[in-house]
Amino acid sequence: MVSTRRKLLAALGTYIGLLAAALAFLQWSAARSFDERHLRWLQEQRPAYDQMAGKVIAQRTKLTSQPRDLGDLVPPPFKASGMTNAAGSVTIQFPGGEGGPRHGYLYHSGALLTNLPGDPDQYIYHLTNEWYEY
Repeated sequence: MVSTRRKLLAALGTYIGLLAAALAFLQWSAARSFDERHLRWLQEQRPAYDQMAGKVIAQRTKLTSQPRDLGDLVPPPFKASGMTNAAGSVTIQFPGGEGGPRHGYLYHSGALLTNLPGDPDQYIYHLTNEWYEY
């Protein structure tokens, strides 16, 4: 009886250990993919986004406190909308990044993005001083 109980406890311990190892591996691989995507954006795509944001900032007088389509300022296939904020900063939203239509990038010229456009429960990741991913 005691030996059967020990075998069951050993098997249960092994199962729990394997389950924990599998979950740790899944978390590690998801984080690695997430970090690789951000690194690729910083190295390969950021220059293009910086150039588009610069064009919009140069045409700042076209912006108001309401979001405005900026299709005339960004090259296809990019899309963007922008607006000025109460403090005078500019927020530009570039929808449709690698993650599909609900994913994209935000440029914010102010010190800190305090009012998140769109869904307030939406995920926002701070990439650099001015850039955010949603």
